[in-house]
Amino acid sequence: MCKKFVFLIIFIAFAFEAFGQPLVQPKKRNPNEAKWEVSLGFSMGSTSLYYDNNGNTVSRLLDTLPAASVADTTLNLQKYTFQISNYVITPSVKYKVNEDLDLGFSLSLSSSFMEEKYTYDSLYEQKQKAKFSLTQVDFAALNIGYRLLPAPYEIKLLGSVSMPFGFHKGQTNDPHRPFLSDGAFEAVIGPQFKYIDKEYSLTARALYNWRDEDLKPRMNYYFAFGLLKVKDTELGGFLNAFIPIEKSKDKDVFDIRHRPLNEETYQAGFFFKIIFDNDFFTQVGYDVNIFGNNTFGWGVFNLTAGVRF
Repeated sequence: MCKKFVFLIIFIAFAFEAFGQPLVQPKKRNPNEAKWEVSLGFSMGSTSLYYDNNGNTVSRLLDTLPAASVADTTLNLQKYTFQISNYVITPSVKYKVNEDLDLGFSLSLSSSFMEEKYTYDSLYEQKQKAKFSLTQVDFAALNIGYRLLPAPYEIKLLGSVSMPFGFHKGQTNDPHRPFLSDGAFEAVIGPQFKYIDKEYSLTARALYNWRDEDLKPRMNYYFAFGLLKVKDTELGGFLNAFIPIEKSKDKDVFDIRHRPLNEETYQAGFFFKIIFDNDFFTQVGYDVNIFGNNTFGWGVFNLTAGVRF
């Protein structure tokens, strides 16, 4: 006991001596001096409804098989609901070639789950209709950003190419995949405008999204407003829209088991970003599809953490 007490006195004396000395603060590096940025993103989304071709909300569907039949006469069709969950991990890296040009690479790894259940019967039981799951690497993406005008009124030209890891052509006709598909080749290009003040920021971009196979091309419009009143933090909200270049036909049927081919989606969300010592950063956010046509009613939680060096 005496030895422990003596050791404690010596440790406290050493601590006072060490921490009593003035600390040499490391010089903070300007974030513009960092050449590399490595980050890991995670998103978690779910939905139990979709918007049809007329923008109506649909959460219950009719089964193609009757609940019962007598003498080949259908008595009624059973109603059922669905629940889809999607988890995505996105590692990415970005390299700053010079003051105006940066290049990036990212992967998208996803796990998706779907369950269809009949509505409650007279015994208040809900029987399962079908259940699916799929885990895969969705795509690999090459990204580029070229600055045309410097801050505070920054204008950038953005572009990316996404390559799927599957070779089947078509999103809904793969006999080996009753749920989702192996993706399609996509390309994105367009301008981005960003203004940063001491207290707030504005971001706007318009991107053309070309998609291969039976997916239709679309435009992506994004607008965000952020508050910068607390040092090294940003709290903001955004509106995001995916608008098809050609409208869907009335005969098009929405397939809940596969990716929408020509969706019109309007999203709203918020984000909160923190930067630690100009090197580490993290961002959390949430977005929801508020309305649209031929699109799911997703609600998605997002989390990203990264480092610059």
